[in-house]
Amino acid sequence: MVLSTQLLSEEERARIHKESLRILLKVGVKFHSPKALNVLKHSGAKIDADSGIAKIPEDTVNAALDSTPRSFVLGARNPEFDFQLPSSFSGCNLDAGGIYCIDFRTGERRVSLYKDNVDALKIFEEMSLGTIVWPCSTDDTPYGLSTVLGSIETPRPR
Repeated sequence: MVLSTQLLSEEERARIHKESLRILLKVGVKFHSPKALNVLKHSGAKIDADSGIAKIPEDTVNAALDSTPRSFVLGARNPEFDFQLPSSFSGCNLDAGGIYCIDFRTGERRVSLYKDNVDALKIFEEMSLGTIVWPCSTDDTPYGLSTVLGSIETPRPR
C-alpha cells in the first residue's frame, strides 16, 4: 500500500511563497555571520550592517531557487545511511543548531551550549522516526570537534 498526502493546495503554496517573498524584502532576515551578509550583499540584498538584517529582493530569491538542484543526497558518515531527497519517507529531522534555547531546568532563554545539542541528540537517537540530524557547532564546542556528532557513538541501523 502506498500512502500519498498533500498538506497544502497549490493556492496555499503560492500564497505562502508570495508572503515569504514579501517578508524577505520588507522585514528581512537577521544574520549573525558577516560572511553570510557579504554573500547576500553581492547577490543583491540590502544589508543593514548595524542590525545584521538582510532584505532580500524577489529576483535574488528566484535566482537562488533556479540554481538549486531538484534532488540530492544527504551524505551520512556511514554511506549506508545516505538519504536521498526528495523522499517518500516521512520521518523527523533534528536541527541541533539553535542560537538560543529555553533552558528546561530554569525556563530561562539563553544562548545554546554544546551540552544542549548533545542532550537533544541523545533523545533524538532513541526516536524510531528519527531520520536526519543537521548538527551545528556552538560557541563552546570543544576544540577539535567540528560538530556535536563528534561526541557520540556511530548511529545504529534502524
